[in-house]
Amino acid sequence: SICEKGKYGFDCHRDCRCRVNEHCTVSTGLCPSGCTTGYRGLECALSCRIDTYGEGCNSSCTDNCLQPNRTDTTSCNHITGMCLYGCRQVGFTGSHCTQECGKGTYGQGCQEECSQECVASRNPLESSCDHVNGSCLYGCQSGYIGVTCVDKCPTGKFGVGCKQSCSDRCAHSNNPSTSSCYHVDGICRFGCEHGATGAFCSDVSFALYSEDSGHREHICGCRLDFLHPLLPVH
Repeated sequence: SICEKGKYGFDCHRDCRCRVNEHCTVSTGLCPSGCTTGYRGLECALSCRIDTYGEGCNSSCTDNCLQPNRTDTTSCNHITGMCLYGCRQVGFTGSHCTQECGKGTYGQGCQEECSQECVASRNPLESSCDHVNGSCLYGCQSGYIGVTCVDKCPTGKFGVGCKQSCSDRCAHSNNPSTSSCYHVDGICRFGCEHGATGAFCSDVSFALYSEDSGHREHICGCRLDFLHPLLPVH
């Protein structure tokens, strides 16, 4: 009997794998115009050899497909070329592992996120960190340092690149490892030493006696590097 379309062999139980749904020889399964994508052999019954895929098995799996532990197993799908075990190189993604991690991600399988303290690119489409190791491409936000900008400024330092020092007039914590000012903006955390005022303890309060009245007067609001006009100059 004649097998239905796409079948061949005894009792018509075997599937033809000819190109473009072409009929195969009913008795042998031979395909006059070759095999469908991903298959080879006289009867087109064999899948592509290891690390090859596609029409005629003429394409190679990308080098970035992660290799399986077994040497007799292919790293990509024999039909589509899709990597079966993920990407070999850190920082890549996609079905064929040819795409760099998307904006804001990096690492193996692009599962890691760039630090929020990385300075953003001026181009809204670009990532703030390297797709492989997560290093910040445009530096760190104020108060942070390090390749990935996850480290706060060391004790006594603040600002961009941690290049500024806390005011000497910031009051100190009982814990010597605790900074006297905030690592981002330098505001004194525990108030000011005696005589200094302001968020940065950069103002000084003077207490004077008026020669006319003999009363104690408070003249406030001068910066430490300026003299009040009522103060005598020695």
